Parts: sequence; C-alpha cells; structure tokens
Amino acid sequence: MTNDMIWEGNRYPVAAPEEVGIHSRSFLEFFDRIREERIELHSFHLIRRKKMALACVAKPFTENSPHRIYSAAKGIQCLAALFLVQEGKLSLNDRVVDVFKDYLPDKMDPKMGEMTIYHLLTMTNGHPRTGFYEMRKSDNWIKSFLSQPLLRQPGTEFEYNNGPPHLACCLPRVLTGQNMIEYLTPRFFEPLGMVDLCETCLDPANPTDLEPTTQCLSPLDFVKFALFFLQGGSWNGKQLLRSDLCNLVGKRHFPTKHASPDVLSTQYGFGLFCYGNSFGGYRFHGGYGQMAIVIPELDIACAYMANITEEDNSKILDIFDSTIVRGCFENPVAQCEEDYRKLKELVSNYSLSPYGEPKSERQGEWNGKTVVFDPNPQGIDSVSFNFEGGIKLDIIRNGRKIEALCGQNGDWIPNADYPLMDAASSESKVIKGYVPAKILGYEPGQPWLLSAAWPADNILQINARRMDLMCTVSQTFTFSAETASVRIHYHFLPGNSPVNPDVVLVGRYVK
Repeated sequence: MTNDMIWEGNRYPVAAPEEVGIHSRSFLEFFDRIREERIELHSFHLIRRKKMALACVAKPFTENSPHRIYSAAKGIQCLAALFLVQEGKLSLNDRVVDVFKDYLPDKMDPKMGEMTIYHLLTMTNGHPRTGFYEMRKSDNWIKSFLSQPLLRQPGTEFEYNNGPPHLACCLPRVLTGQNMIEYLTPRFFEPLGMVDLCETCLDPANPTDLEPTTQCLSPLDFVKFALFFLQGGSWNGKQLLRSDLCNLVGKRHFPTKHASPDVLSTQYGFGLFCYGNSFGGYRFHGGYGQMAIVIPELDIACAYMANITEEDNSKILDIFDSTIVRGCFENPVAQCEEDYRKLKELVSNYSLSPYGEPKSERQGEWNGKTVVFDPNPQGIDSVSFNFEGGIKLDIIRNGRKIEALCGQNGDWIPNADYPLMDAASSESKVIKGYVPAKILGYEPGQPWLLSAAWPADNILQINARRMDLMCTVSQTFTFSAETASVRIHYHFLPGNSPVNPDVVLVGRYVK
C-alpha cells in the first residue's frame, strides 16, 4: 500500500481541516491577518496527511492559471541535477570545469578547479553576488561564469547568486542534448501532470538554453511540487527520484545568517537551492512571495503565490507560522461548524478585487456626473459615471471614448481597454513569457479584467488585471462636493514607488 497522496489528473482527495488536525479557525486567522496587512495573496494550498485541507485561489486566477515562481524554480533546476545523478550521468562531486569543459576560458581563477556541482547547488561557489549580472552582460554566459575571479574557496561560505542556477539549468543540455524542460518532462512533469512554462534564455552563445527565472507553474502544480519532496520523490506509488537524493535537498548544508542579517526569513540555513524554515522543514523561496513549503515533521506540503514586497515576504511566513503551524495537532480535532462554514465561504469568494462594499449610500450623488481634467501626460480628458444597475465609466482618453464595465462583489468583467492609461504604461514583465500567446497560450491582446468596490461612501476603487500580468493596477476616485480626484497606481508592487510614482489628477464636475 502506497503512502502517497493519490491524484487522478488534477483531482485530489480533500479533507476538512479538522480531520487533519488543524482548526478552521487557524485558517480564518491566517486570512484575517493577510487582509489586515494588505498582502496581495494570489493562492494558498495546504496538504496534510495525504489530503488537501485548503485550496484557495484568488479570482480572477484559477488553480490552472500560469504564474511566475521566480527563484522557487531553483528547486526544479536542482531536480534536473538530481535525476542526472540518479541516471549516472553526473555526480555532485564532479568538478564544474570538467562538466563544462567545452566552455573553459583562456584564463581562470585557480580556485575554479575546486568548484563542484555540490557547490553550485548550495551556492557556495565563491563568486560575488554580482556575478550573475556580469554574466548577463557577456556574449557567453557559461564562459563568463567560469572566467570570473572568486572571492573565496568554493565550499566555504554561502552567498546568494543567480549564476549557479543558470549553470544547473544548462546541465541537461550539456550532458544529454536536451534542455531542462525536455529532460524533466518524462521523468517529472508528465508523471505529476504538471506544465512548466519557461522562456529560452538571453545567452547569445547558447540560445536554446532556458532562462530559469522565467519559469511558471499553476497554483495547483506548485503544491504538487512541494508534495513531491514531502513524499520523498514518490508519486502515486511510484518512486520517481531516489528518496536519499530527494531527502538530501532539504538538509541545512550551510548557515546563512551572515549573508542576510537583516532578513530573518532567510537566516535558517541553505539546502540544495532551498532555505530552512524557522518553524521546521524547508522551502523553495521565490521573489515577491512565491513559496513551496515542505515540513516533514508535520506532514505538511504547502504552496502560496503572491505579489508582495520583501518585507511582506517575512510577514506572511510569520503569519503562517503563528496561525497554522503552531496550531497543528497530531490527531483530528473537533469541528466548529460555524468556523468551517465561514472558511468555505471565504474560499468561495476570495478575490483580488478591492476591499469595500458593492454599493455606496451616496453613489446617487455622483451618478450621471462627468468629471473633466486639465491637460495631463496621461491624456485623460474626462470620466462619466453611471451607477444604475452596476458600475460603468465612460472615459475620454486622448480623444477616444473608452467604456469600462466593472464587476462587483469580487467578480471581474473583461474589457478591451485599460481605463485610464495606455496598457503599455501598466505592463510589468512578470508572468512569462513576454509574448503571452507564445509562452502562455493566451490570445494576443489580453482583455483587462475590472472589479470595483466602495472602501468608503465617497471613494470608489477599481482594480484592473490581465491574466498575463502579476500586478493589480488600481485607480481610486475620491468624490467631494466640487471636485473629484483619481489616484492611479500602476507600479509592479503594492505601494507608491519613487521610480514609478502614483499619478494623481484632480478634476471638476460639468453638467
């Protein structure tokens, strides 16, 4: 009898949280804290005891929406190396200069000869943190990596560097002729029913190599990835990767406190392309809040996706620890029907729409009003408001009329145009590829999805999203007796940015 959680395609066994020893109240507290901190959480999945205890995806995303995972993808590159080890094509003790012997530069630091594949996977290669940026400036990234001087002996000290994962990504091609995705597809992706979307890289010398930071998984595939490690490399009763290799990943191979003294969440040691957790286990840690968490001692696999600052990265891990991890019981617990009902309602209604009410008691004061703006760089001439039966805006921008229909109660309505600024001003290259139709399967000219709410009686916020972008673009109207102002936020991350500041315009009503 297998100890694995059994999947049938993307269908999985589920359980009420209490059945696996977690109170529904713990999850409610988690989401309450997330909302209090204004954290833009896109999805949250938690598996315990071979059951999905919570599966929550924020509208308009779905469980199958591609989402960039940033540095959490390093775990996939590590898997490629470990499968090569399992097949006898590689050893963790192999020297980097031997594996990449066809890329040796004319001059090398003598210490380079001591660097092994293990040193790459533990980021103890000895390069400065800036080494990857030097690689990107060159016409041959691998040769650039090998030609850079080392600050220290390989294997002596951890220092975060994106050069090693790029070389790890190249290992399958160098040793088998297949790129990383091609190599892992029959060994990992197909058995798990996963799809990994990744762009070719920018290395002029090796254009078929993949750029590892561009990898995208769906929320559901992301938690499968965490579960694979929790199950020690086994899936649906079949051992895909030897358990000894799989279990090697999460060991704390090198300390990290010296490397990140100001970031508490990364001070608990480094495994093979993963960080140790303060609360036990380890995680594949991606920028802007992409986390695949494995806690063997609690039999938990968890994955969440987000769009948050580095400060909020630490906050969400602390919230997860204090509400869910510390609330785990060994055995099932009694269920509070009211809490369980509230949790199911939360999951059903969870959305990236604005916080607030679908209607305002005062919206009639501005229904039918038109606000005109002085000439501005954004070309916004006027906005007319119609609140009868929904929320509709008629916008004149650069002399062209744009109709904006907004969803309410957490729902989203597709629109052909972004309401207040050109789409190019709002794009962040965040969900790969940069050509959505090519990489993600989306049609060209993705619609803008609009959702609106009233945070206060005189404030209307409209959030705009595209499925090939990770960021929410917001426009907030504040109405007063004589004027109406709008604040447009289109920076990649939450909060105003000095590099890309919010746009604020004040207009006046006309009859």
